[in-house]
Amino acid sequence: VVSTQSTGDAGDSTSVTIDSIIAAVEFADLGSYFSAFGVGGEESVITSMTMVKKINSYMAGNVTDTVPFLQSFVNLQVQNSFNRVVNLALDAQLCDDRISSAFLSFTIGSLVLARENVDYTRTLAEADEMVKRLKETYKSTIQSSSWISDSGKQSAIDKVEKMTILVGMPPWIHNETHLLIVNYSGAELKMDMSLVEIFQRLSKDRKIKQIKDTLDGGDDIDRWEYGFAPTVPLNALYLHGINTISLPLAAFIPPYYDEKWTLAMKYGTIGAIIAHEMTHGFDTWGVQFDSDGNKADWLTTGDLQVINETQSCFVDQYNNYGYNDIKVDGVLTLNENIADNGGLEVSYEGFKSILMESHISTGIPGLGLTNEQIFFLAFAQMRCFKATQDKIKEDYYSDWELYSPPNFRLLGSVQNSDAFLTAFSCPKNPPTIDTRKCKLWQ
Repeated sequence: VVSTQSTGDAGDSTSVTIDSIIAAVEFADLGSYFSAFGVGGEESVITSMTMVKKINSYMAGNVTDTVPFLQSFVNLQVQNSFNRVVNLALDAQLCDDRISSAFLSFTIGSLVLARENVDYTRTLAEADEMVKRLKETYKSTIQSSSWISDSGKQSAIDKVEKMTILVGMPPWIHNETHLLIVNYSGAELKMDMSLVEIFQRLSKDRKIKQIKDTLDGGDDIDRWEYGFAPTVPLNALYLHGINTISLPLAAFIPPYYDEKWTLAMKYGTIGAIIAHEMTHGFDTWGVQFDSDGNKADWLTTGDLQVINETQSCFVDQYNNYGYNDIKVDGVLTLNENIADNGGLEVSYEGFKSILMESHISTGIPGLGLTNEQIFFLAFAQMRCFKATQDKIKEDYYSDWELYSPPNFRLLGSVQNSDAFLTAFSCPKNPPTIDTRKCKLWQ
């Protein structure tokens, strides 16, 4: 799509100073964000002031009360954005990788899947069954929770019921016409644009399209376009604004999934990942959005008080983890810690419901372990890693890392799990372990 003329709000992009953007934005103190990175004043960027003002107007009128909570998140996004700019300038290969992953990921996924020519029918069918069971288990877990009000309980159950979970690959992954629409629809590109300019244009157009679709499209939006392509590096994603989970096909590989594994192993790994993403719907950010992805106050004052106490419990617990003189940041990692714990609890209950419904042979022949023990061992296997102290410090103890180190993600989750203690006949109050139990649903 090549054009020599731009139209619309996104087409009035020009060189503007950082200070002019700061002055135009009222809903957040952008000045402190930019100054933290030594950026401001007369330094310029290419952007559309019309869109900046429209976004400011919308944000100021709708989400002002969320700004204190979003400060750390926005700060993280600003830092990451500057890191990307620096990386793009320094590494041409990284630039190519960024553009490929951001704007051609579904196209690349289509080509990879066609080349592999693997039948994923069984994997996707099994994943769909697992999703159905975990959603029912999650609703039962909420229903049996004693701290939440009846109205809050019903709203939480409705949120799980309406939660869309995208598994594997979109139905249009091999449709070339649709792939062109996904990648380039509305893009205003010119023949004399540099690669970075194309990157900026595609990035802006993609975001504008997603914002408009979210505000105007309702249930008609294609949620697949907001998630991960099927062959991206392993990750899963919960999107608060549309109450949707993206679980790409790349997640269904060892040590997270294998068709040949027992159900205990599958629920201890990919099952816990699915339930982890579901729990993000109820973390410190998720509780601010209702079942349709709209910002809403759906919990009572009493409910919020209990949630705050639970969050404080998690913060205190993870603050005590660390290596030598460096500690995990229990506040920064809070949402992922909540999701880890909720994912383990719900996935285990889902697996236990299978044991109650049907006969499954005990454990794996020759290991001498029960199904329950195998479940937890598979869960632990996901968190195995090997790294030097310097690498651990670099990756997990920075000011922006949202995850606890893998071993503490494991320790924190099983420490709060009564089922783990029962499975391995552990003493209920071991003298060497903090006996507090932090649980979202209790």
